[in-house]
Amino acid sequence: MNCLPTIKDIAKAAGVSQGTVSNVLNQKGNVSAEKIKLVKKAAEKLGYTINSGAKSLRKGNSNIVGVLLPNINNRQYIDFYQSFNRYAEANGFTVKLYFNDDNPSIEADLIKTMKSDLCEGVAVFSSLGNESYNLYQKAGFKNDSVVYVERKPDFPCTYVGFDYRKCGEQFAQDLIDKKYKNYLIVLENSFFSSQREFVEGFRTKLSEEELKKNIITMDTGNIHGVFLKLLEGKKDLEAVYFSNYSMARIFCDIAEAFFRKRKIDIICISPLFIMPIINIRKYELNYRLLGKTSCETLLKNIRSDTVIDCETILQNDGFRNWHVNTAPPGNNRVKLLTLDSPTARIISIVSRLFTENTGIKVEVDVRQYDDIFKILSNLNDEYDYDAIRLDHTWLSWFGRDIYTPMEEIDPSVVADLDKFMPTLRNTFSIIDNKVYAFPETPSSQLLFYRKDLFENPILKRQYWEKYKKELRPPEDFDSYNAIAKFFTKSLNPDSPVLYGSSLTLGNTGVAGTEFLARYFSLSNTLFNNQGMLHLDPDLIHKVLSLIVEIKQCAPPKPSLWWTQTAREFAEGETAMTILFTNFASDMFGPDSKITGRAGFATVPGGNPVLGGGSIGVSKYSRNKQQALSFIRWLCSNEVATLNTFLGSVSPCQNTYDNYEVVDKYPWLPLSRRSIEVSKTERSPNLYGACFNERAFLDIIGSAVIDCAMKNCDIKDVVARTMQQLSTKNLVVIK
Repeated sequence: MNCLPTIKDIAKAAGVSQGTVSNVLNQKGNVSAEKIKLVKKAAEKLGYTINSGAKSLRKGNSNIVGVLLPNINNRQYIDFYQSFNRYAEANGFTVKLYFNDDNPSIEADLIKTMKSDLCEGVAVFSSLGNESYNLYQKAGFKNDSVVYVERKPDFPCTYVGFDYRKCGEQFAQDLIDKKYKNYLIVLENSFFSSQREFVEGFRTKLSEEELKKNIITMDTGNIHGVFLKLLEGKKDLEAVYFSNYSMARIFCDIAEAFFRKRKIDIICISPLFIMPIINIRKYELNYRLLGKTSCETLLKNIRSDTVIDCETILQNDGFRNWHVNTAPPGNNRVKLLTLDSPTARIISIVSRLFTENTGIKVEVDVRQYDDIFKILSNLNDEYDYDAIRLDHTWLSWFGRDIYTPMEEIDPSVVADLDKFMPTLRNTFSIIDNKVYAFPETPSSQLLFYRKDLFENPILKRQYWEKYKKELRPPEDFDSYNAIAKFFTKSLNPDSPVLYGSSLTLGNTGVAGTEFLARYFSLSNTLFNNQGMLHLDPDLIHKVLSLIVEIKQCAPPKPSLWWTQTAREFAEGETAMTILFTNFASDMFGPDSKITGRAGFATVPGGNPVLGGGSIGVSKYSRNKQQALSFIRWLCSNEVATLNTFLGSVSPCQNTYDNYEVVDKYPWLPLSRRSIEVSKTERSPNLYGACFNERAFLDIIGSAVIDCAMKNCDIKDVVARTMQQLSTKNLVVIK
């Protein structure tokens, strides 16, 4: 009979003490990297695994929670569970999933099962109503260890849900506004509190007689047959309002299959969709946020010493207008000039929605960085661009010459600025107190790193033994370089990856950004108190030295553009990279080797370079009204959020509060904070002044390339750079 290995067995196999083994397995104590390797190798060979469940039980808890759903067929429950489970796992809990099929007897049996499965608490879409109190109490669940979701019983409890009464009110108002005479209101189950509140909302706008005549409740299992009969019998039906998305989807499928020529408006309460669904009008509720909030509430309750009975009502997202501020067709074309980026590719596809609604075709001309600068430097009426997206740092230099002030086309655009992050107004939009452009893709630099490497106990110990410092995301570029050397295989044969860092040097503009990231970690501005350009030569020397040093930690051929940088990081052989967030989605494609293993942090020095583009109406456009309409549509909350979900970034504040987007790209809140706190001065603090950033980047980018790629003497390069900066007129009053 084979016995399971013990700590004593591992200690003997590894040639270390039992105390050392215990410290390694529990990640405690001051154990050398070599001994950690020996213990892990011995444990693996003997087949030893840590019984985390037993450890938790010894502490008096199981770290298990339950989720009780009606089913997993409906989209809202899938969204809820995925979000609930992700939050629980992030906080060290395991989730067990149960289904009651909206059957009270099944739920009554499951209550006992959940307790025997060691669930410390549960979140439930209960079918029991007030009966649930005694059954959960009897099974051993305290009142605050049960979170009721969407369906609220009449006794004091912890509840999380939406405002269904408001939902009913807005549906009723929609019905009145549309002047429907022949309509139906379809409920899931009148027993549930959410459905009763939904009806109460209708009751504020409609008479009792009208409600009775037009409400039906789907408490039958033959929902397809019922809908088929309805459609066959009510040939004058204009609209149907559904209390959930799954019923609406079934109705829509039957209508399209058997009654294709009938035009019926379908409106429903729906989980949040980022993508538009054209054939169903959706009143959206964020079930992902519901899942996260329910789990957060439950974990607080089961770890609290006091009884917590609370009610949390989440805000309804409601109806979304995908075509706000779109103009009627004029000349049926808008041509956009834009820099190559993930956003450009997304715009080319998403603009089909704009065309479908307005009839205005959108042509997207994607050009490289230097090409766009040349075009803008020589722009005239021979170019047929209607809208132009440029690097926001060029706005002060080019804006007056290439854009028509938006207020001259439509004065109401000023109000549009309110939906953008406040810090973007002056940098991305305003020249001489006029709105020349909208922020389209504001992004900031973030540090992305291999979290699995930084959390590896052997690597953490090795780094400590080498530098006497903790291995963690670097707070300055000296630490960045030290960590990069540690993870570069040519400098440290024990490194599990080839390179410690990336380096992007495709042209002088790109190389200049590598410079600025490090310069801004040492200085807050490029200008003196008089608003004139002034760089410290000692800091220039320091920055160039840092870049030369990091060159040996990066691939032999530096990346040409940030798209390439992102994809190289995704290959899994680089420990760290500094990247603008509008390129971050390129790291997580289907072939990415770092999915689930990447961490993110503020750039070293805490003062990131701001990136991204501004978009405005060309001065030479013959379709100014249509171009402005397209820009307003592209930068609306709805479309900007969709674009962000597809891999771009948004200027709109609401996007960063969208749980589904943030759930997919968890670095976005940090990116927003980086944009908001950044104090990097990229333009002179003088009214009417503009800054020739392209010429500036040519100078400092050339310095970077000369030192990093051509091995020029840093001291000589600094002297030449200072001379060029002092003689070239880079700050101009217009």
